[in-house]
Amino acid sequence: MTKETTTRQVQEMYPESDAATKRDLEGLANSISQFRAAVRHIAEQQAEPASVAWQLDQARQRRRSAQRRTMLQWAVATVAATVLCVTMLVPAVGSYRHHAAQLQAQRQEQLLKQREADTALLDQVTSELSVTVPDSMQPLEELDSDYTNNQTSIGKTEKTNGRN
Repeated sequence: MTKETTTRQVQEMYPESDAATKRDLEGLANSISQFRAAVRHIAEQQAEPASVAWQLDQARQRRRSAQRRTMLQWAVATVAATVLCVTMLVPAVGSYRHHAAQLQAQRQEQLLKQREADTALLDQVTSELSVTVPDSMQPLEELDSDYTNNQTSIGKTEKTNGRN
């Protein structure tokens, strides 16, 4: 519906109206015809379900693509974090091994010193214990040695007498 047909229809419907009223009615008729055209256009779009299905299919594809992109980003981030951790741990492990070797060498050195100290202490105790008799006990030792010598000589005499 065009503006000319609207004007003609208004004049046919209201031939006795004044000019201002006619203009108002023409504007109203024009607005109504535009509204009618918009409603028809929307109805035509609603009548095409194939285009709606196509739009839904496109939306699903975009959503899948976005999901795949997100999963790929997470996978790349995980790999990157793993690589970063490994690259940070490798020097730390090397440093730990070096430090552990130093600690082991120090422990072995301390054990060697401890053994030497223990050996020196045992030698000192042995030398102190190997002293035959303290000076104050010397007379008893002489008596004991005399007794032992006497017993030995008696035993030898008896053995020789028993053979003869």
